[in-house]
Amino acid sequence: MAEKKSIITSIIMTISFMGSAWATNDIVGTWIVYATAPALEMGRKQTQEIWEFTPDGTYRLTATDSRIDATFAMSTESKYLIEQNTIKIEKPGRPGKYYLYKVHEQKGNEMVLQGGLEGFYFMRKK
Repeated sequence: MAEKKSIITSIIMTISFMGSAWATNDIVGTWIVYATAPALEMGRKQTQEIWEFTPDGTYRLTATDSRIDATFAMSTESKYLIEQNTIKIEKPGRPGKYYLYKVHEQKGNEMVLQGGLEGFYFMRKK
């Protein structure tokens, strides 16, 4: 009986790893966040953000805050990981605390994330 449980556990872990690797490969790259919205059916707010996900688990955000100066770009870097169709981005300066973004929809080079501070993020792969 213990051997059967061990085999089942190994199969489940392999499937989980394969699913996680697939999701990570789909996310890796540079994404342009062109709009955000608090809900899918609400109006979208134009934004100027670039999110970069590297294969080594590094996340970089570059954003232009038009309220300050349209030519001033802010950037930050932290770590990310993928768990069960959710992107977990570590909060800068807060180890072990994450922003959570569920992959709501992904088709080709387009992706919609749900979560974070804005609600929904509409993205296009660069």
